[in-house]
Amino acid sequence: MGASRIPRPRPNPRCNGRRTRPSRGPVGCIGRPHVVRVDPHRRQAARHAGRIHPPECTWSTDDLKDLKRAPFVRSAPAAMERRRDPSLTGPFYVRSSARGGRSPRNPRLVMPPRYLVPVPAAMSPTTQTLVKTLSVPRISTYLAARSGSLDKALELYGWNARISAALMLPAHFAEVSTRNSVDEALTDVYGPTWPWNSAFELSLPNPPAAANTYNPRRDLRATRAKHTTTGKVIADLKFVFWQKMFTRRHDERVWNTRILKLFPGAPEKEERELRLRVADDLEAIRQLRNRIAHHEPVFSRALATDLAKMLDLVQIRRPEAETWVRSLETASAILLEYPN
Repeated sequence: MGASRIPRPRPNPRCNGRRTRPSRGPVGCIGRPHVVRVDPHRRQAARHAGRIHPPECTWSTDDLKDLKRAPFVRSAPAAMERRRDPSLTGPFYVRSSARGGRSPRNPRLVMPPRYLVPVPAAMSPTTQTLVKTLSVPRISTYLAARSGSLDKALELYGWNARISAALMLPAHFAEVSTRNSVDEALTDVYGPTWPWNSAFELSLPNPPAAANTYNPRRDLRATRAKHTTTGKVIADLKFVFWQKMFTRRHDERVWNTRILKLFPGAPEKEERELRLRVADDLEAIRQLRNRIAHHEPVFSRALATDLAKMLDLVQIRRPEAETWVRSLETASAILLEYPN
């Protein structure tokens, strides 16, 4: 595999004639650090992509579209934050210069490592079709997990898709059973029309928009404005709304005298301990659901633990229902088929 040329840094007119120091980007296709400098326009950057990387890295039309849509990051700290978890980000441009000067004329294109795993040049027509269908950046995650073996990477991709689909069934029952327990508690406290109860609305957190965090009060207002029945509101509220209900701010009004009755199958005998357990299980399920919903890889997670948490939530809510869900779910069997 041939080595890629490292472009020399060009003078930046906004840095008083100094040359900007090349930034050490993520590893390239041949495993060595390299620098990529491209023109500011995404279309032109995409055009350069084929020349920047060795021919073994095949770029499809979809890959080039990803580069055209790549966002701009205006500060070095923001760039470091994006590169901290490369599995959650695609290509992006850094506009700030390496020496702290003003935004350079030529933004740097940063490619996370998962975008730079080489795809074997020799592929059968069927394999080429699969890679083009999935895109090189997407399959690169699985290639990295299988030491560059394309056949094993595609096998792992198929297994990841199967287990993702199978896990949605127990996740469905865990969410429905848990949110119904919240509905029972709120009905007992605020009445059957609790979504429109002003006291309940004021009990919800209301962080400012600048905080860039989930706002339960705003979510409730927006959801109830679209519906006229409590059942419709329950079905339309976000998963995180139900998770946020299991915080200590609701202990005195909602949980202290009710949670043990609502979860009769739980081994915990203290209200706070049980509430914390439910909240932690819901957080793990929420993270998994989000990755599945965005078709992200989940094979590196402790999926057996995630599945156990889903089934446990159903079991502590209604032990009889857990037996039924176990008879329906297929995730346990698929977990045993994990490809080596």
